[in-house]
Amino acid sequence: MPRRPHNRRRMSGRSVLLAAVLLLATISQSGAVIAARSFVQIVNIGNADLTYEIRPIGGAWTAQKIAKGGAASFNCSDCSGFEMRVATGSNAGTVHTLQSGLTYQIFWNASAKIWDVSLAPRR
Repeated sequence: MPRRPHNRRRMSGRSVLLAAVLLLATISQSGAVIAARSFVQIVNIGNADLTYEIRPIGGAWTAQKIAKGGAASFNCSDCSGFEMRVATGSNAGTVHTLQSGLTYQIFWNASAKIWDVSLAPRR
């Protein structure tokens, strides 16, 4: 018995885009929340390798190491940003709130005599 041909259609790029838009509209109307991905980048512009702590806001602190001139990236789902602190000697460090999507730098703050954190200049 001969096989019946299957009627398979391939979706064009426009069809795929339309399907994605409709899916997102359906999800947003249903009240479902799409988990946002947050990330931050840290750059060490100091003259030494450093240890620091970072966490998603409200999460657990984790110790990290970064080489002088090095960079590190962190990301998480469902977090609004990050907090970071860099110890200097016996000083536990100030907690800095880091906004997601930005790059921050660790540097030696000579006037305060501490390792400090600031928003890195845009390149």
